[in-house]
Amino acid sequence: MAAEAEATREARAKVIAAEGEQRASRSLKEAAEVIAETPSALQLRYLQTLTSIAAEKNSTIVFPLPMEIMRSIIYSNQHNNNNNPYSNQHNGGSSTGTHEKNSRNMRTQQHHTDKDLGRGDDEPTEPFPPLPDEEILDVPLIS
Repeated sequence: MAAEAEATREARAKVIAAEGEQRASRSLKEAAEVIAETPSALQLRYLQTLTSIAAEKNSTIVFPLPMEIMRSIIYSNQHNNNNNPYSNQHNGGSSTGTHEKNSRNMRTQQHHTDKDLGRGDDEPTEPFPPLPDEEILDVPLIS
């Protein structure tokens, strides 16, 4: 009889735990829907998490950057290096004649309008232009 009563208590405990998990998952789903509606809410939650981690002593925080920001920085660096008249990256370190060639390239560059950049009234825009994989590999590491 004691074993039967213990088995009944354990079964009830499992049911109660399962109901609690179900309520928790519903709450998490609702929170995810709210956060999905406003991207700034996700950023605030992220910062709250960092604040709670920072309160602990002797903890290391790895601060990941969103890939969109990195893509923008990489694109900007490559664009600036390609248009820099003093860059000697493409001619093996010699700057002889580089200034004239790059100045000519800079003068003949096409100037983009807002419409060219995808900012027209009827065109969807991407936050940053996509980069081919081979361009990402050529970016020098910052130490």
